[in-house]
Amino acid sequence: MSDSSATSDRRSTSSSPSISNRAGSADSGDDHRLERAAPTIASSVRKTCFWGAILLPFLHVPLLLTGLATPAETAVFFGLLTINFVALYVGHAYEKDTQ
Repeated sequence: MSDSSATSDRRSTSSSPSISNRAGSADSGDDHRLERAAPTIASSVRKTCFWGAILLPFLHVPLLLTGLATPAETAVFFGLLTINFVALYVGHAYEKDTQ
């Protein structure tokens, strides 16, 4: 009985490093996609998106306080939300690059 638990422990520990290595390599490739596409402006774009992702939610508050009564207000809200998600995705590596 104890042999089977030791075998399962070895399997779980041996599979963990390979999973983390694959995740780490995929992460680092995604972080530098912008640098490969536009190397001269990548830093400025990341900085702008980072700070935009922080400031954009403040534009949501007035829309939510007044209510999304018309289709135009709803479209503006979802448009701002989409822009915020894009800014979060692009700007998420900003601090990693500066350290």
